[in-house]
Amino acid sequence: MYPRFDETLAIIVSLAGASALETSLSSLDIPSACLLVLDPSADDDCAAVSRRMGIETLQLDASSSYLDCCNVGLAMANANGKRFLYIINSTVRFVTQVGHELMAEMIQDPNLAIVAPSQLIADTQSDKVLFASRAAWNLENIECGYDFTIFNPGIDRVEADFCQLDTVLTRVEALVEVGGFDSGFDTIF
Repeated sequence: MYPRFDETLAIIVSLAGASALETSLSSLDIPSACLLVLDPSADDDCAAVSRRMGIETLQLDASSSYLDCCNVGLAMANANGKRFLYIINSTVRFVTQVGHELMAEMIQDPNLAIVAPSQLIADTQSDKVLFASRAAWNLENIECGYDFTIFNPGIDRVEADFCQLDTVLTRVEALVEVGGFDSGFDTIF
């Protein structure tokens, strides 16, 4: 196992149904022993998909929001002495070694509390795939968008003031220190 994955819990928050979950799980480069699917939607086959892939599912209350699920994952990681927590939306599909790349960044920089990858966003209206370097929040209107700026390819990491939580790796200690996620700010999912 890659160094530090034994100190890691990776939660996949399944709000988009079994088909999206299966696509997401099939693409991950994170060892299945680290994975846990959090499923607040008992009306589909997410548990069966997870079971078939050898991954445990925790059924949550149907009223659980995305950030509620993140807080459950954080509490589980903290209770089990894990140092790192991946949070992955079940609609995300990895096309590179994202899990390993995020962990490499986290190990390289002991002061890094959270790291997120750039994203390829499928624009269904134009049939284009757009490169988003980071999330861009408009706090006046509480809207999340994307920063499509193309940065110098020699730059390994671009700082961001905001994170979207589609895919992140965090230090459990840092999240516990700030009290976890504010479920009242769960505006997107």
